[in-house]
Amino acid sequence: MKSHKPKAFYAGCAILSIFVFLVTSPCWADIYKWKDASGKTHFTDNLMVIPDNSRTEKHLEKMRVRGLIDPEAEDRKKQLKIFKERRRLEKEQAAKRQRSEKKKSTISQEERKVLANTSFFLKNNVIAYNKHLSKPIGEELFKNIKKITQISIKPKTELIDQLSRFESPVAKQTLKLLQASLATDNEFEKTKVYIKPSAEPLIARLKNDTVDQRNIIKLIKRVLDSSQS
Repeated sequence: MKSHKPKAFYAGCAILSIFVFLVTSPCWADIYKWKDASGKTHFTDNLMVIPDNSRTEKHLEKMRVRGLIDPEAEDRKKQLKIFKERRRLEKEQAAKRQRSEKKKSTISQEERKVLANTSFFLKNNVIAYNKHLSKPIGEELFKNIKKITQISIKPKTELIDQLSRFESPVAKQTLKLLQASLATDNEFEKTKVYIKPSAEPLIARLKNDTVDQRNIIKLIKRVLDSSQS
């Protein structure tokens, strides 16, 4: 005797089978539940198979079904992989910078000679300026300082040209100081006659230059001593 089970029973079994399949599937899936023109319910994971007239809000329902693989966990794995790759690149870049800095900090014999000559010149330059800068500001001081700047311009220009060939931090710092000092000397040279409002700021700049020059002399000595040991 044949058993006549209602159509709803078979529909329920079909739905249950689909959900069992989806739960045991190794991924997340977007499942679409839709009704055709006759009102029959269908399930699919492919939106393209659904007729256009059934893709309305009334006939179509989208469901997010979770399988065995957690997409959040998968996302964490991807993020961890990206993080590890980023750390690897950062370490490579840091090592590259260290190699570059080590290379820059290496002082060649030619650079040692230029730095030593620069230090010697700056010492004499500071002594010459300090001999007069302690005196009261006036026309006599102006003339004496002008003589020193005239004598200093040529050797400073030559040292700037020599230092510009090197890439070490001490060479760059010394170069920067000499360029600023030369600019002050050139400006002083353009001032032909002592005029207090224009001369006083220049003399103040020269005093600051001598302080910076003493600091550079100490730096050069420290670098040359450390590179020799």
